[in-house]
Amino acid sequence: MVQNRGWLTNPERRERKNRSLSFTEKDVKDLITKIEAAPNYISETLSGEVDRLFRLRDKAIISTGWIWFKRAGEILGVKRKDVVLTDTEILVTFHIQKKSKRFKICPVCEAKGKTTRSGYRAKFCRECKTDIQYEEVQGEKQDFIKTKRKTLRNYFVKYILEWLEAFDSMELMDPEEAWFFPSFQVVFNSGFFKFYSEKPMTVQNLDAILQKLDFTITSSFFRYFQTERYLSLGYLPHELKEIGDWSSSKMPEIYAERMGLTPTLRKWSEDVR
Repeated sequence: MVQNRGWLTNPERRERKNRSLSFTEKDVKDLITKIEAAPNYISETLSGEVDRLFRLRDKAIISTGWIWFKRAGEILGVKRKDVVLTDTEILVTFHIQKKSKRFKICPVCEAKGKTTRSGYRAKFCRECKTDIQYEEVQGEKQDFIKTKRKTLRNYFVKYILEWLEAFDSMELMDPEEAWFFPSFQVVFNSGFFKFYSEKPMTVQNLDAILQKLDFTITSSFFRYFQTERYLSLGYLPHELKEIGDWSSSKMPEIYAERMGLTPTLRKWSEDVR
């Protein structure tokens, strides 16, 4: 079966992303439950230990994506040295790619093998006229780092800690430089984690992991729907800019307007007069 790439090219995925509150904390918990309940999560031919590690890794990836709602590439770019544990918190250092020259890429054109760039303010693709006003602004990127914290009391942190414990129990040559979420390569009836590959796991691989559990989602859902959740909780766009490491508050403002969660609309919704 040919997979549709990008949420716009999949009708169910597009409809779900356009519907408010269609991906929530409950849905994230359901993904983890599916991983735990699957009789053979990876393959009947691979060992039980490999299956166990796969489950731990994937639950930790999902939890990391939901807690910090980073871009997929930033999640996958974490190394073991970027994860620090204290008595009360877990700290993760992400390598953020800051945008300079900004533009939008049409997902419909991209799925056809074209890289059509439109201006970052564009509402429609300049080539196929697809609506791209809610696509995230991209650009030439400059790396910088941001360390994020979360209390150990957070429900999803425990899944990262389980993977951290399993990770540290493996005898690796240079664990600090190993990818924290390594990809996996199958060779005949066995395989191995690629802790030291030149590049981290791809976003496409992460999307494949998620869509095996629920074909209507992509890794972008973490960022999009956690933004919705925090807007609903009363966080303002400029606060989410700082939390989510956007280069400006433009995208949180666009999300707030689309979701009916601007400060003005939230104030009006609570007005009983």
